[in-house]
Amino acid sequence: MARFYFHVFNDETCLDQEGLELADAGAARSMAVKEARVLMAEAVKKGEIVLSHHIAVEDEDGASVCNVTFGEAVRISM
Repeated sequence: MARFYFHVFNDETCLDQEGLELADAGAARSMAVKEARVLMAEAVKKGEIVLSHHIAVEDEDGASVCNVTFGEAVRISM
């Protein structure tokens, strides 16, 4: 298990100080996608989603693991 930090960049910047213990980088990316969807659901209530907002994931050494944009977290169909 490793610790990963999920920094949110949407209308505000929220830097994760606690992190989560997860199995690997794949699990961390999956968690970032899930959290992006939760944040977007809240944004829908306000009537706007900014697809370029994102969650940056870092490992315990501060190295970038991945960056998940809100647009990547959903499939948009018309």
